[in-house]
Amino acid sequence: MRKVIVLTGLLVLINLVLPWRADADPVTFQYTAQITTLTGTPIFGITPTLGTQVNGFFTYESLTADSNPGDPNRGDYEHLFGGAFRADIVGFSTVIEGSITPFVQIENLSSDTFRFIDGAHPSNQVDPDGIMTLNGVPDSNIALLLAITDTTGNIFSNDSLPSPFPITMPPNLPHTFSLSDGTETMLLQFLTVTPIPEPSSLALVALGTAVVFTRRNRRPGR
Repeated sequence: MRKVIVLTGLLVLINLVLPWRADADPVTFQYTAQITTLTGTPIFGITPTLGTQVNGFFTYESLTADSNPGDPNRGDYEHLFGGAFRADIVGFSTVIEGSITPFVQIENLSSDTFRFIDGAHPSNQVDPDGIMTLNGVPDSNIALLLAITDTTGNIFSNDSLPSPFPITMPPNLPHTFSLSDGTETMLLQFLTVTPIPEPSSLALVALGTAVVFTRRNRRPGR
């Protein structure tokens, strides 16, 4: 009986703190990267060098509908939520964050490509003037293009948004992204890309741990 009460209480707490949404399945990746190309400096008001590390994350909603359903080779996914991208330039106290209108594209051709586009990049079909921020200050000149490409053309079976993302690291997939301040651009190469479990997954892990703990501590004869 005590076990039932404990598990029931845990489920109630999980649902209060980490409520599930049937209409959402966000996919988030944490990354580390380094600058491989600079068209010039200063950029974003700082003077980084080649090899400067950048840490951050990007998120997309895997249940977003394709706004271009007639094209079987290319899916266009318009997102409307903030906090989907972040880049911390290490050693410079510089943080770049995404707008509320990021755009995701899946291309299922000879080279399959996942693109995460934001800000003033011309490929941002949601809002080409989507305003990203620099250290919390809106800046309409910032442009982002993140690309993960499979040169074998095998990673995507169609143009749908995958969940979870079937990601592997180089040399199988070139992982790059570029950030521009409207004048200069830096190209970055991913060093690591790690999926972050969503709250619902963490809740299931917590529940499983509680079940194991309760069983291991149950006294014989009860």
